[in-house]
Amino acid sequence: MPSPVHILACRPLTRAAVAEFVALPTGPPVGDDFEAVDVELARRGWVWEEERVSGSFITGYGHVLCSDGRNPFGHPQGRSFLVFGEVYPAQEHDEHMTGEPWLLENMDLWTRTPGWER
Repeated sequence: MPSPVHILACRPLTRAAVAEFVALPTGPPVGDDFEAVDVELARRGWVWEEERVSGSFITGYGHVLCSDGRNPFGHPQGRSFLVFGEVYPAQEHDEHMTGEPWLLENMDLWTRTPGWER
């Protein structure tokens, strides 16, 4: 049964973004030191992200990638997930959407990233 949604911010997935994500665990390993990870981030066009999902990355395709550690590159045992949407479900007991001011500010974080829309 569908759930009503108050606001959705999303970035459409592409084949290239999914292919990059799926290949992460099996690619060449990158050292765990900050310098090695920073070099790999620069090579991929990724940046470290703290605002949207604490301790994550924004990929070159504009999605947020979260992983067990600060290094998702070439670690088959690590877990990662790719964020392509942020949703705020409508709550039946919150008719006036009392959380709306903070919600809009939070969603603006997502929509300021190129390619994201609300």
